[in-house]
Amino acid sequence: MKDKLSALSERIGNIKDKVKNEESTKQSMILPLLSILGYDIFNPEEICPEVPCDIVGKGDRIDYIIYKDEKPAILVECKDWRQNLDNHVSQLRKYFVSSDARFAILTNGIRYIFFSDIDKANIMDEKPFYSLDVTSLSDEDITFLSGFRKDSFNAMQMLSQSQDMKLRDAILHNLKKELANPSKAFVSLLTANIYKGKMYDSVFNKYYNIAKDCIELVLGIEKSEDNDMIVVDEEAEENSYKYTEDEQKVIDIVMGWLRIYETEQFHIYVRKLSDGYIRFCYNSEWWNICRIKVAWNNSLYVKICKEALAAKSIREDVKCIGEIHLIKSKIEAQCEDTKSRFFEYRLTHNL
Repeated sequence: MKDKLSALSERIGNIKDKVKNEESTKQSMILPLLSILGYDIFNPEEICPEVPCDIVGKGDRIDYIIYKDEKPAILVECKDWRQNLDNHVSQLRKYFVSSDARFAILTNGIRYIFFSDIDKANIMDEKPFYSLDVTSLSDEDITFLSGFRKDSFNAMQMLSQSQDMKLRDAILHNLKKELANPSKAFVSLLTANIYKGKMYDSVFNKYYNIAKDCIELVLGIEKSEDNDMIVVDEEAEENSYKYTEDEQKVIDIVMGWLRIYETEQFHIYVRKLSDGYIRFCYNSEWWNICRIKVAWNNSLYVKICKEALAAKSIREDVKCIGEIHLIKSKIEAQCEDTKSRFFEYRLTHNL
């Protein structure tokens, strides 16, 4: 399956500029993926096209319904590959209400967005529980897609998995928000065994900056008794994703450029994230330099993290590993900027 998806990814990159409309997108980009998942795209008992999904008599039709045990299991709404899918979620939600399916996919042949009805039965959730880009699939994406294969699809199992994904994303969002800007409740939790009184605004203001500094230190690097540098548990979690030969080649090249920015005590760290990107950061995850993903066709997606923030990344695409030197100056410039910001922060906060 992985090899077939790799071939499809490469093929889409080669032909997409020749795909002129939605129908062509279906035939050349979407149906091949459904076929890789094991469905007989020519059998209407498995995948039926243009099925009525209308509760108000307007004649609306969903592009495809995938059946499991002769019952609707998955709705698939397709758009031209140039279309922004975010503009069509409401249309899919309308179809979902009129169907007994528990899953819905909105796709333009490149981006796939997966929805269910976790929050309220038969009402499609506002937000998807998963999304992926076929042109830059990670191992996690492939594992996820495997759950939708004809021979392994189990609706109840996937519903449980989708609920776990949604809960995880919500918890991560809340946790990141608290770590970036601790609320009064979070500061109260951190100081529960230190301060026993009520968390008045004056008390909160006193502890807020101290809490932020402590969070930064804990999520950064701690010194062991022999003064060696120890990376926190996050490294073990992220580095459980092994590097491919090409990824290691990219790491060796980039680290060859950036080692001059290291000091005796502070180092540049490399992490492979669950979305497939390799993150280069100075001292801790809060001080980003860049993120790089090796795509199926050996091209590179590079995100330069302006102001050391992943949220302010600027993407640069590189055709192949052999041309990565073309963005060397940008990566080095960002590394220098990130390092300067890091030490300025330490001086300002007397760390």
